[in-house]
Amino acid sequence: MKEKHPITFTIFGATGDLAQRKIIPALMDLYCKDLLPENFKVVGFSRKDLSDQDYRTFAFNSIENKGDKHPAEKVDEFISKIHYKQGNIDNLDNYQSLANYLKDIDIKLGDCSNKLFYLAVPPNLYKSIFENLSGSGLGNPCVAEGEKRWVRILVEKPFGSDQDEARNLDKILGKLFKEDQIFRIDHYLAKETVQNILTFRFANAIFEPIWNKNNIEKVEISLYEKNDVSERANFYDGIGALRDVGQNHILQMMALIAMEDPKSMRPESIRDSRGKIFSDIKINKKDLKEFIRSQYNGYLNEEGVETNSKTETYFKVKLGVKNKRWDGVPFYLESGKALNDSSSEIKIIFKDKESSVCPIDGVCRYNNELTINIQPKKTISLCFWTKKPGLSFELEQKSLSFDYDDNQIDVADAYEKVLYDCIKGDQSLFASTYEIATQWGIISDIFKLWKNIPLGKYEKGSNPIGISEQVSNNNHRGEGLPVKVLSDKN
Repeated sequence: MKEKHPITFTIFGATGDLAQRKIIPALMDLYCKDLLPENFKVVGFSRKDLSDQDYRTFAFNSIENKGDKHPAEKVDEFISKIHYKQGNIDNLDNYQSLANYLKDIDIKLGDCSNKLFYLAVPPNLYKSIFENLSGSGLGNPCVAEGEKRWVRILVEKPFGSDQDEARNLDKILGKLFKEDQIFRIDHYLAKETVQNILTFRFANAIFEPIWNKNNIEKVEISLYEKNDVSERANFYDGIGALRDVGQNHILQMMALIAMEDPKSMRPESIRDSRGKIFSDIKINKKDLKEFIRSQYNGYLNEEGVETNSKTETYFKVKLGVKNKRWDGVPFYLESGKALNDSSSEIKIIFKDKESSVCPIDGVCRYNNELTINIQPKKTISLCFWTKKPGLSFELEQKSLSFDYDDNQIDVADAYEKVLYDCIKGDQSLFASTYEIATQWGIISDIFKLWKNIPLGKYEKGSNPIGISEQVSNNNHRGEGLPVKVLSDKN
């Protein structure tokens, strides 16, 4: 569906990394797919002193650096729709000037445009932007020919730094804007393979009947990154891995695996079903040995990091879901920076079963595994066992898999999906107020447990299995000292 009325996209933090790498290229992709209205404008808002032409050059370079091939004439058309307005995020007068600037654009367009404000800025600036958008009247939709246009706000993660801050931000938002105007981004929910979890579970009768504690032994969700924090150190220090990706990406993936059938694809039904899982997630204090936090050697030397920082760059935690379907099934959530590889995946490991075709004791030690690869691969694969050809009765592992790349499917970028759904007003892939609050509650409980756990150390390029095993052994032998985890290179 294509929006028929004009749209003005305003990007706060217009010259930042997110705007350059993700937002501008995603808008370019939508334009080439004819999913933007004929009349639209992109307005960059930042404190830098730039002209329209300066910012158009910035936008052109961001599109070129993305590497996607677009017709030159389409790129030129898109770039011509980009403008720049200098302003300070903390200055209300600058917002009033922006409001007048957007009114002038509407006059030139000959119509009252829908307004989308994208907050591509650090979370500590959200409060000021919310208040100034409202104080300047930018949060009020305009009316043309008796029809009210919409105003929507896209907010990047993390939404707050703890439960109290998230609640305070939501109180401010709730006073200034309606819930249907607020789009809290978790771009992982917009990844094609993540979206496919719902279809995979609820559209296939062979999986849903066994999707429970009677058949599943454990679930493992991991998000590994080869990059260190050098490019984001100022932002990352004090945030850490658990807040950066655990509170949002990984918990949201857990919810999609554990949630009940929403019975409808309406956004409110999907968000309610996800939200109920967050309220059922429990932490068992007896599992303290399963909670690991660590920091790579060299982190303290990164520019912008405090000399005595205790910020974790790796974590592994064990959570449970206290309900009829999942009670007793452990969910292991794990993520880290500066590891030996970059990948993100979900593994569902099924229980052993008794069978006549298994070893002498009659118990199969060959678990079936369902693996959902989010990145860099985009696959769903099921491991199963079959008889190995030959005279003897031996089992061998085989797999059934679906690979987006093998099928030459054009998979939309997550930010392209985020922007497209925001234009449509579809909040299915955006976190609700309740989800944010309960997610932060879980993270707060983990931080309370972490007070009793020493911070481990590991070398850059380490295998996460090595970090998990060695840090856990060291921390829970009562030594309380950091352990050195060697990388695969050593």
